[in-house]
This record gives sequence, C-alpha cells and structure tokens, in this order.
Amino acid sequence: MKKIIIMAVLGLWGTTLVQASPNRDNTMNTAVASEQQRIIVKATRPEFTLRLDANPTTGYCWSVKQYDTRLLTLINNEFLAPEGDRMGAGGIEVWTFKVNAIAFATPTTTKITMEYARPWEKQAGTKQSFTIVIKP
Repeated sequence: MKKIIIMAVLGLWGTTLVQASPNRDNTMNTAVASEQQRIIVKATRPEFTLRLDANPTTGYCWSVKQYDTRLLTLINNEFLAPEGDRMGAGGIEVWTFKVNAIAFATPTTTKITMEYARPWEKQAGTKQSFTIVIKP
C-alpha cells in the first residue's frame, strides 16, 4: 500500500511549476509559476523560457501540445538534474522559445499548451497553458 501512495505522489509532483526568477545575466525572460500570469515578450528580448518541475524517474515528462509556429519557434528543451545525489529526486525541465520577427509587427497574444504525462499511457496527462503577450 505504501508503494502505491508514494508512486502516486511522485507522479503528481511534476505538475507544479517552479517559481520564476530572471536569469542572472538578464538576457532572457522566464515564465512565472501560475497559469493566470502572462509572459510579456518584447522585440528587444525575443527569447523566453518555461521552467517546469519534472521527475523523469517516474516516467512522466513534459511535452508541447500546442503553440502557434507562425509566431513562436521552440529553440531548446533540457532537463536540469537536482544538485546532490538523492536517488529519484526531481529536477527542472527548461523549454526555450523565440518569438519570430513577424510576430512583432503588431501587438498580439498567443498560448502555449504543455502536458505532463507518461508517453506510453493512453490517458491524458495534466495540461498547463501559458499566455504569451507579444509587444513590438
């Protein structure tokens, strides 16, 4: 019984977003921890990141389900393992996007929908949406 409860808790752990903070070098925007908060991107800093808690040891991973490829380009996705040697500890998935130059022609809003799931399971995972506000 304990194993099932622990596995269920670990499986849900990754659905929480990490709190955002700007990068130390201030070169990129970073997503904030709530679906209600918007990410504002300006032409002077067209790249932004989404940082999401993840624990691939549980089989769960984030995937992009929907975004407007005319406005955004996915540049990179990487997993940052936790510091230390705790077996099974979760880390952070970092998704970097760039707003395409054409999107800055006029102010616009778009969404990115992400899903946290086990790829081999047929049931839908936990979805998270981000609103991207693009300002010239």
